[in-house]
Amino acid sequence: MIRMLAGPAIGFLIAFAAVSAWQTTMPVTVLMRPHAWSLAGGAATATVAGYKLRDCSVVADSFVGFARTGGVWQEDVPFDFPGDRSPNSSKPSALQKQSFGKWRWNLAAYPGATYVKMTMQHLCGDDVRLSVFGPWELPKPGSLTPNHTGLPAK
Repeated sequence: MIRMLAGPAIGFLIAFAAVSAWQTTMPVTVLMRPHAWSLAGGAATATVAGYKLRDCSVVADSFVGFARTGGVWQEDVPFDFPGDRSPNSSKPSALQKQSFGKWRWNLAAYPGATYVKMTMQHLCGDDVRLSVFGPWELPKPGSLTPNHTGLPAK
């Protein structure tokens, strides 16, 4: 009888360990891509879309903007979500691509910035996860197209 239960018990333990490992390493979002860039008034704005895999809440006011100038990443670049009345809210997880709205980096103090990125914290159960979005290459002035993805050139 014990031998009959040993196989399924071992299988359950392996499956449980695999699911636990996946949950601790699985990112909150994937394939986040900017499009419809705008460079105006010293700011870079893009609409960002992607996939949210986990139902984790946003840690309020944990957004940190970055800009790369002269090959060096500058931290605490002013960042916001223009037009979003509830920036600390969280989208539901979904298996389909969804829009995460407009994202804006104020680059007035960072002339010549070539890349931007943003980090935020998510609360996943009792675990605080740091999510990194980017780096995304800024379009060159005069080269804006609606489909500019901001992905680094290969």
